Amino acid sequence: MSLKNRSIPILLILLFSFVACEDNTDCSSSTQSQVKVSFRALTIPQPPLLYERIFAIGAEENASTGATFYENVYELPVNTLTNSTIFIFEGINNLRDTIEVSYDVQYRIISELCGVELIYRDLEIIYTSFDSITVVTPIMTRQTEVNFEIIL
Repeated sequence: MSLKNRSIPILLILLFSFVACEDNTDCSSSTQSQVKVSFRALTIPQPPLLYERIFAIGAEENASTGATFYENVYELPVNTLTNSTIFIFEGINNLRDTIEVSYDVQYRIISELCGVELIYRDLEIIYTSFDSITVVTPIMTRQTEVNFEIIL
């Protein structure tokens, strides 16, 4: 067997050894620490949305600012250090509404390499100044379209 013919099996063995040792662990998380909120009108024409700023107490730097719209979904960060968060909706003419939500925080080990992921589930409304609000999806994931729907 020539040197050239011997090198092919050696190269194949090295290649398979490298591929076998490669870690294919997916460390991506499907959960997130944001509540998705939308507005829905029950009447036509839709009443105007007069909110200009939406934020979570303690996370004002992540505020959603500007005019609000019915077709938008607003992603609001929850307080990751506790199991509840208060959201403030501020608008023109001193308009101010609040929603306080609670949630369970669970820990799940993704893998030894990736570590732990936080899962936020069992979302509930503790208090709201809105007339009507519905829990659409009680778990926070990237695939979730809406967690809460404010009905006006």
